[in-house]
Amino acid sequence: MIHAVILYSVGSPETLSTQSLRRFLNNFLSDRLVVKLPRFLWQPILHSFVLRTRPERMQGRYQKIFVGGYNPYLKAMEHLCVELEQHLNDAHDLQNTASAAQQQALESLELATSSLSGDLFIAETSATAAPAASATAANDESASASAVQFMVRAAYAYMGTPLKQQVDQCLQSGATHITVIPLFPQYSDTTSKRPLLELQELARRKIKAKLSIVRSYADHPLYIKALATTLQQSLQQVVVPLSGDGNISSMLKESKTQIIFTYHGLPQSYIKMGDPYPQEVKTTTYGLASTLQLQESDYMVAFQSRMGPMPWMRPYLEDCVDQALEAGKQHLIVIAPGFALDCLETLYDLDIKLKERFLHRGGESFTYIKALNDSTAQIELLAALLSTAEEVKG
Repeated sequence: MIHAVILYSVGSPETLSTQSLRRFLNNFLSDRLVVKLPRFLWQPILHSFVLRTRPERMQGRYQKIFVGGYNPYLKAMEHLCVELEQHLNDAHDLQNTASAAQQQALESLELATSSLSGDLFIAETSATAAPAASATAANDESASASAVQFMVRAAYAYMGTPLKQQVDQCLQSGATHITVIPLFPQYSDTTSKRPLLELQELARRKIKAKLSIVRSYADHPLYIKALATTLQQSLQQVVVPLSGDGNISSMLKESKTQIIFTYHGLPQSYIKMGDPYPQEVKTTTYGLASTLQLQESDYMVAFQSRMGPMPWMRPYLEDCVDQALEAGKQHLIVIAPGFALDCLETLYDLDIKLKERFLHRGGESFTYIKALNDSTAQIELLAALLSTAEEVKG
């Protein structure tokens, strides 16, 4: 049996060409789940203005984050797939080895017990027939279990291999179970609903594979632990324990340090339509704050990446930074829990643009905490998420 795991994300331009950037933007901004304006109003704006001007502006930003001509977002996804596949198969092999050893020990115990019987005939029968039958059954079970293999692939919403195409390729490779993990920790209709709809459509086709999906993992213990660990490490490097009491709140206040949790924003109209995203954000924020024993005054929650004239989720990230400066904060630590992989919105908007804003306006130090990317913590998290997947039916 082959269990295919598909890591699903938005995608990103593969090259710095204007054509590549324009194609990505067109696919992204044409998604009805992303832009919910009537198409007869939005499409003329998209093609006559947005796609004519925005790609060239984005080109310079992408140039600042590309490494050796490669998009770091795509490289991280590539490494993540390779490492997760190795991790899952190694864990499976280890489990099979442990099961085989346990079965062998059980058979030896049965044989020893049967030899102690006073009935020679029963003893001889037990020593031959029963253990042989037990060994045969165990071998059959072991062979079935060891046949399970994992393959991990990437699928993208707007650039790269689409989900349906990746599913077809997994089926051609013999996959009998396909699990999709959208790399969006906090569920939103604008991100996680798309792969669910596509899987439901595939399920209606009665394909010969079990389909399942991870809805979200906003409060998964390994996710919260991984984020808290990275934040704790940054605090130890930036925050000087002036009082020596070890209390994080005291250390933050005395060192004039502000923590900001920033999430991708949504138009307020989407929230009014019932998108559960705000509650998912609160869940993650609460988990992080409680794990680190932060007081409400120790951190801010902000929203970024807004576009267009309509009101978005507040408070806006830039306003929070200005507020921190007005309060006399000299050190800023920014973490973006909603991004599983670093991309333009973290590597440029946060680590370059926001950093320049803070330092230019009087801040002393700025620390952006990178996403989990292809770290060991991310790999262990994704492996654990497989047990939380829900079957998708048409």
